[in-house]
Amino acid sequence: MKKKNVPLILDILLLLCFPLMLVLFFIEEKTITSNYVVIECSLDNFIPFIPQFIFAYILWYSGIVSPFLFFIKDKEDYRRYMYFLILGFTAALLIYWLFPNGQNLRPTLPIYDNFAEKLVGILYRNDTNTNICPSLHVILCIGVAASVFHNKNYKLLQKWWMRLLITAVLLIISVSTVFLKQHSVIDVASASVLGGLLYVICYRLLPPKTFQYEKYFN
Repeated sequence: MKKKNVPLILDILLLLCFPLMLVLFFIEEKTITSNYVVIECSLDNFIPFIPQFIFAYILWYSGIVSPFLFFIKDKEDYRRYMYFLILGFTAALLIYWLFPNGQNLRPTLPIYDNFAEKLVGILYRNDTNTNICPSLHVILCIGVAASVFHNKNYKLLQKWWMRLLITAVLLIISVSTVFLKQHSVIDVASASVLGGLLYVICYRLLPPKTFQYEKYFN
């Protein structure tokens, strides 16, 4: 194998970690369904259930894969984001395993009288009320924001209005988790702390040479 091909292979391995993390998450979803610590607080009772937030919640799934496009033009940003994603998933999965948790905030939806409630019903049936603290939705939203604000090769992402728009969307996605009763405020707060820590590690502490594989294999 030629040395110059090693960086590409490493990038592909990083990419393959994403579906692996999803598989591990779904395994935990199937195995941790009882005997969990209930994560709730009094503030959750003041937050109304608004099913229309389901559209923002679903948008998360496309948002977390969008930084993969950096692979085409900016290898360093792609690698930083993948480190963030992998570390975030790993930390959350370990917490879920060592400290099984869940919530009992979900309302009963007997009628499904509109499209939004039907989508929420599908979400509830396929995503358990366990493995919630910290919120992966919020952790990875922070990762996407970090990747956007640190990108230097896509001029569109450097425009102030685009960054403002992306930040607003990511904030709406994050708060959608509590308005859909998928998460407690505690889940969002703990995810914000963990996401902030990962940001410091991946985007502040690790030097650029950590992600410049080509220098080591030329």
